[in-house]
Amino acid sequence: MIDIIVEVHTGVFRKKDNSFRKMKFIKLKDLPKEFVSAKLAGKQAHTLQEGLELVWDVDANDFRTFNWNNLVVPIEKETKKIVL
Repeated sequence: MIDIIVEVHTGVFRKKDNSFRKMKFIKLKDLPKEFVSAKLAGKQAHTLQEGLELVWDVDANDFRTFNWNNLVVPIEKETKKIVL
């Protein structure tokens, strides 16, 4: 396990089915490179559409896609200690 102090983003976006998704996430650029490499090892790379971003979902403890195109409210940010 890794302890890091990192900026956690909280955002709400509208999903394809018109429901809302609230997500607490960390941008990949803010995660340790070794952590990202280990988690993505052996997985197929996908090209995301414009406005979609692969992020680390803090609550799901996994990678998810955040949809910036359908952002409902402004993103909130806070610096937190997270255990990965």
